Amino acid sequence: MRALEQARVLVTGATGFIGQHLCRKLVELGVATYGLSRSAAEATVPKGVTPIAADVTQREVVVAALERVRPSHVLHLAAAGVTEPFLPIEQAVDVNVSGTVHVLEASYDVGVQRFVHVGTAYEHRTAEMGRGLNNPYVASKISAWLFWRTFVEKQAIDSVAVRLYHVYGPQQLRGLVPATMQAAQHHEVFNMTPGEQRRDFVYIDDVVQALVVTLKAANVSGKTYDIGTGCGWHIKTVVQRIFQLMNSRGRYIIGALAYRPHEEMDLVAVPAAAQIDLQWQARIQLEEGLMKTIAAYRHQIGTS
Repeated sequence: MRALEQARVLVTGATGFIGQHLCRKLVELGVATYGLSRSAAEATVPKGVTPIAADVTQREVVVAALERVRPSHVLHLAAAGVTEPFLPIEQAVDVNVSGTVHVLEASYDVGVQRFVHVGTAYEHRTAEMGRGLNNPYVASKISAWLFWRTFVEKQAIDSVAVRLYHVYGPQQLRGLVPATMQAAQHHEVFNMTPGEQRRDFVYIDDVVQALVVTLKAANVSGKTYDIGTGCGWHIKTVVQRIFQLMNSRGRYIIGALAYRPHEEMDLVAVPAAAQIDLQWQARIQLEEGLMKTIAAYRHQIGTS
């Protein structure tokens, strides 16, 4: 394992849900951490993180930022469309494809020791099934991964890719889990799809640990790893359990909404490679993770 004690780690997408948790952990580990985001400022990044206000779509700005920071490691989380996958195609391409290329090229130019590209579970499942791409977000993330792989094969840069599955946890503002918790807390009606989709729910602390390990793991350059539990849960089961755990008087209506176009029905990680090469595996089961997330949410809003 490569030590991070002397590292200078740059995290793109540092003001997002995963980025904030990751930056907080790196600071806790004593790592010099730089958080890059369009909205990066002292007030929007965790304490101890040096904010770098930059837009990944602007190549010159990205180059200047990396030349100034001279990071030893880069963790590229910045993306558009994670919770709004039917975003405009131009925006998806600008942020997810061009933005990735800009950060990757600038990282190579300043001699970054390890570049971690963060992708999504939707990438390889859609490609493997040989059917139409789900939406602009998925299409752009697949394209970004292809450009990443091409670049790594042609240039002498140490880089690894990870594909995150259904990440959830405290401080998450958008997504199935926070939306369900909010409805349950206020005893509201929660309209949902038939909920037969199976998703691999992986708790934020496990994801952060995986990303930290990936920063320093040896002999993994050029490889791509699934980051998930390997266990799939039906969406309707998770919604039901959240309402139960919160003792909600609200109700959820299964089938009130239609599935999204080209809905992917089964997304479950195959984490064996990560367990072997990275010596990582998810440790927090769904029940525990939901309870932790609910407790943090109630603390945040001042209820018990």
